[in-house]
Amino acid sequence: MLPDQPAARVGMRTAIFILSALFLLSAIAGGTTYYVSSSHGADQNSGLSSTDSWKTIARANQVHLGPGDFVLFRRGDLWRETLQPSSSGTREKVITYGAYGTGARPVISGSNLLDTGSLPVERDQWRYLEPLNTAPASLWNGENRMILVSSKEQVVTESSWWYDAKNHRLFLKKAEPRNIEIQLRDVNIDNHEQSHIVYDNLDLRDAREGLRLYSWAAQVTDITLRNSIISTQPSLSNGTMSAGVYASVHSGTLSHITIQNNTFIPYPKGLERWGIYFVRGVSDFRIVGNTFAPAGEDDITIWHSAHGLIAENSGGGNGENTIDVKDSHDVLISQNRADLDGEYNIVVHAVDPDPLTYNVIVEKNHCTRGGVAGHLTAGIVLLFTRDSKVRHNLVEDAYGAGIFVNDRETGFHNEISNNVLKGNGTHQVAGAITMEDVVNADVHDNTVQGQGSGGFALRLEGGPHTRAVQITDNAFFGAPANMLYISKGAQDTFVADRNSYHAKRPRFRWALQEYSFAEWQKASRQDTHSRVAEPALLQSSQISSDTQPN
Repeated sequence: MLPDQPAARVGMRTAIFILSALFLLSAIAGGTTYYVSSSHGADQNSGLSSTDSWKTIARANQVHLGPGDFVLFRRGDLWRETLQPSSSGTREKVITYGAYGTGARPVISGSNLLDTGSLPVERDQWRYLEPLNTAPASLWNGENRMILVSSKEQVVTESSWWYDAKNHRLFLKKAEPRNIEIQLRDVNIDNHEQSHIVYDNLDLRDAREGLRLYSWAAQVTDITLRNSIISTQPSLSNGTMSAGVYASVHSGTLSHITIQNNTFIPYPKGLERWGIYFVRGVSDFRIVGNTFAPAGEDDITIWHSAHGLIAENSGGGNGENTIDVKDSHDVLISQNRADLDGEYNIVVHAVDPDPLTYNVIVEKNHCTRGGVAGHLTAGIVLLFTRDSKVRHNLVEDAYGAGIFVNDRETGFHNEISNNVLKGNGTHQVAGAITMEDVVNADVHDNTVQGQGSGGFALRLEGGPHTRAVQITDNAFFGAPANMLYISKGAQDTFVADRNSYHAKRPRFRWALQEYSFAEWQKASRQDTHSRVAEPALLQSSQISSDTQPN
């Protein structure tokens, strides 16, 4: 029947436009476009048009693609396979795996659909699947995750299951045939040491890792994942972790990795559950504009990596942190939003003995309610880093300190500047800015509005390495009126001047004694050019535009 209705004609014109655009892109790139549809394709087809598409990802994996080629998956379709590119593009002509048509993103799933009606029955009570060499990480009955129980006898409902490790059998409650999904694949996309690849507009779900980037010995470069949804499940019984993007090397390299404009849905419970996890050997990376649901551990962890940008991401509610950068250097963390994390919103630290964490800039981020688990608590943290800067951030309502710095013997020349801290210390007595054992730290031009739980605006703790701390040009507002806390071990290690203390009767503590402002100036010989100012609270309109994240 001819499409003689206006809506049909519009739909046809739209489809023609989309296909024309895809062919134009392919022509510009100088490559071939292949189409894959699980619902309409057949592997004996040419794959060269949407009406002659392949059916399986396995068929697409077999093709040695050339530079500039496209492999497009039909929107609305689903594949229970692993995508594994067999060839690389070039810097000028990347290979792109994307989507065509209209509707929901094409789904690549790590689970299989069980035909439960065909499974053998034991004692007219249970159905079982064998052989299954390892326990699956997850099963679903429709949209509901099923419950793993500790014995076969406890499989008494359709929502429960048990794995018999001795006989390699999976047991389910006997019932009429139903839709049960079982996770069987570790990875949705295994990049397989290829370079110059773009993954675009895909839905990766129900695997332990959405995109795996691993190099045994190759120089892997220029990998992009964008505009996709990545939903991961917990580790298999013999696995170690789960992450939406996992990247690491053995003896090779990974460089120019871009993760942009994606939605990550990590598994929300337990350690070793990440949104993005770079383990080692990643350089020149960009993690930009992504949205994260809560992860069991961190939304973003960067380890043993260098020269990167983490910007304009939004996350929170994690078991530990939104952003965790460790044993890495030359990283810019900018304009991210983090809220309600168990430990820190953003932490930069050294773990290895070698001083590898340096030149990290944390700027223009908006951090709220960090440390709600009540143990390791703060908004932004520097631990054992050097030559790093925390500047122009807005930090609010942290459980303890807003900004916490501990240099130990490895840290020096860190800068805390131009930050706005409001209402931190909601449950823990701490300084809005708290420093322990710091070396050559420069704290200037910060604004602190209030500090809960009777804490101080700034707290400097002494230590065996504390020295040369500059506290200048800051504005500390009252409520309470506790301004500076200098421990006995730090009393001769700092310089304070040109600060403004906004309280009627500001209080200072030095070497376990409390002082008024005049007494403080006399006893400490500090703050010669500082002043007590109008105690009005800082208004939101007074926060400068270059401090607030976009």
